[in-house]
Order: sequence, then structure tokens, then C-alpha cells
Amino acid sequence: MKIVSIGQGITLCLLPNEKFKTNYFSVNFINKLTDKDVALNALIPNVLIRGCEKYRDLLSINKRLDELYGATFNTFIRKKGDAQIVSFSIEFLKNELAFDNDDVLYNSLDFLFQIIDKPLLVNEAFDNNFVEQEKKNLIDFINSQINDKRTFAIIRCIEEMCKNEAYGIYEYGKIENVENISSNSLYESYIKLLKNSQMLIFFEGICNEKILIKKINENIEQNNSQKFSTDILLKKQDLKNIVQELDVNQCKLTLGFRLGKIENPKDIVEYALLNTIFGGSPHSKLFENVREKLSLCYYCASRIEKHKCIMFVYSGVEEKNKDLAFNEILAQLNEIKKGNITNIEFMAAKKSLKNLYISSEDSVAQTEDFYIGQYLLNLNLSPAGTANMIDTVSIQDIVNKANMIYLDTVYFLKGK
Repeated sequence: MKIVSIGQGITLCLLPNEKFKTNYFSVNFINKLTDKDVALNALIPNVLIRGCEKYRDLLSINKRLDELYGATFNTFIRKKGDAQIVSFSIEFLKNELAFDNDDVLYNSLDFLFQIIDKPLLVNEAFDNNFVEQEKKNLIDFINSQINDKRTFAIIRCIEEMCKNEAYGIYEYGKIENVENISSNSLYESYIKLLKNSQMLIFFEGICNEKILIKKINENIEQNNSQKFSTDILLKKQDLKNIVQELDVNQCKLTLGFRLGKIENPKDIVEYALLNTIFGGSPHSKLFENVREKLSLCYYCASRIEKHKCIMFVYSGVEEKNKDLAFNEILAQLNEIKKGNITNIEFMAAKKSLKNLYISSEDSVAQTEDFYIGQYLLNLNLSPAGTANMIDTVSIQDIVNKANMIYLDTVYFLKGK
């Protein structure tokens, strides 16, 4: 991936790719998670996509996308470490496949910048009807996360584990904060987003680099934002034990672990491989032992947030099995710490993880997400390059990483 600084606060990531019939372009506004801004930032893209000066409603927007050979336009919110990322993306046909020398690239980028830069305003604020409708949709979405108790338990564990850290803030905000948003306050936050965000622009496909940069500079102003890094807590804290009661049939046991600091590509691969062996695959120790052999959980798995250097184990259990499951989860981690990893486990984990990295290149959206993650970690390794690095990892490397892990938070959601 080629990284180009095209102005103060603006970085362009270029990934040449002839594999697909389409190009992919995204504009990503990166800010540190804050209680004050997170709900506002989450709502902004939902309102922008409702209409702009040139395409004033959803019908006009969808008609224009059809004219662009069925281009796909998306907005979404991501959290990586302490960063909230507000993203706008468009995937569109390559110029050489269009009729009559139609410049699909120019027209598609123009469409995206019309949405971002020229919103539909009423009295120098967003349309109040759009704002109120999208507030309701965002509140419904937040409630849907609460209704999914597996997701809810992970969110609550993160909130408790990182209570005094930016990462503990939910990327879509709190319902009460969404309810307090007005069309005026949202427009003020939109201007702030444009002026103060660290901006990462991603392009995958084939284009003339000079023309692409010229188009970006015509539509995006430089700003004074600085690239920030995620705060990593390395000093061991007292164990937190949180019990919450809700009307649930299946209890949720979620454990939050702190890892050692990730400083290079091999650190990422070693922790990813450790996670795959521990609970990140159908052949993992948690699945084979805690769930299948001992039947202590309905499900039991782990995942790593590499940008924050933390790991979660999430499981569904009966209340009577909570302590047994907890002890067995830690026992399986201790097996790894002692080096009790069979060659079959090790090779299966390597194969699974390699396939995961390589297959990510079959999707432009997954590839973009991978490289944005690399950028935030100040790295620039391809998925294929990362997959190749897996072969350099030994069992002893995994043992060394495992012995840097410690339990930080135990969150247990049980029925009333």
C-alpha cells in the first residue's frame, strides 16, 4: 500500500488492484472517542445520506447510483482502539468497462463529495425532519444491541474494564445523548468533524494518481488535526468483578484480559495465533474443552482488540456452572502459558489464521478495514504478507506472549 500525505491532516492510502471490475473509495474521519461527541458523530452520516443540495432525497440519491452503473454507497461507524471512525465509501465500475468513455471514477467521487460537502440545509441547520427520524433509527439500533445479550455483555464488560479510558465509550453513544441532539447542534458538530478530524482516504483499484489527488484537494480542506495514538494500560490493576441482573434466560460470562504492548507486525501475528489456539476457532481449547468436552457453556470463544491490546472471552452459561466455566477458561489459558500446545493444535491454528488473512483480500471492504487498522498501528503490511509471517512463529513465541496476559475484569450477566 502506498501512503501519500496530501495536506495537513489528510492522508491518502493507495492500493493498486486489477483483481476486481470495480474501484473502491472511502473517506474516513478519525477522532478520539469522547462522551461529548460520540453520539453526534454517529448520527451525522445517517442524516447526510438522506439528501444533499444536488440530490435532495433518497429517491434522487438512489437514481444517481443507478446511473453510476449500480454503484454502492455506504456509511458506517467503526471503533479501533481509542478512535471513532466515521466512514463514507463508494464502490463503482472501472472506467474501461463503462460505455462511451464515461468517466465513472470522476462522477462517483463527485457524488460522494456532494453528499459529504453539500448537505441539504434549512435555515443554516440540518433538516429537522431528517434529524428526528434518524435519531429514532439510531436509538432503535442502540436498543437492538441491548436486546442481543451476547453483544450487550461484551459492551458492558468493555465499559467496566475501560471505565476511565476512551475505549470504554460505546461508539454509537448513549440513548439520552442521542435524544438531546438538535438540528442546530448536529450541524455544529458536522462542521467540527470536517475541520478537526484526522482524515484517512482509501482507494483500491486502478486510477490516475494525480487526477485522484486533484479531485480530493478540490473537495477537502486541510485542517490542523494531529494523528493520535491509543492509550495502552500496561500496569497491572486490581481485578474487577461486576455482576449485573437482567431478565435473561441464559447467563453471560465475559472476561477481559490485558495483553502486552503490540509494537510490530510479528507481535500482531503472535497474539492472533494465540487467540486462534485459545478461543478463536472451532479447533480452539475453549471450544474443544469448555464447550464440547465438559459442556460448561452454550458457547465459549475469544477475540482480540489489537489496537487496545486487550482480549475478551465471551460465553453463555447456566448460573450453576459459572464458577466451573470460569476456572476452566483460566485453566486452558494456563495450559498455553505452560506450553501445552500440541502440534496438531498449532498447525490447525496456523492454517485457519492464514486462510483468514488471505481470504480478506477477496473483499474490498475487508481489505480497506485491514489497512486502516495497519495505518492506526503505524504499520504497512499486506494481508498476504501477514499470512506469510505466521510461518515464522514458534510455540515458544506463543508461550512468551501468553505469559504477558493477565485477567483484568470479570463481568457476569445473570437472570433476576
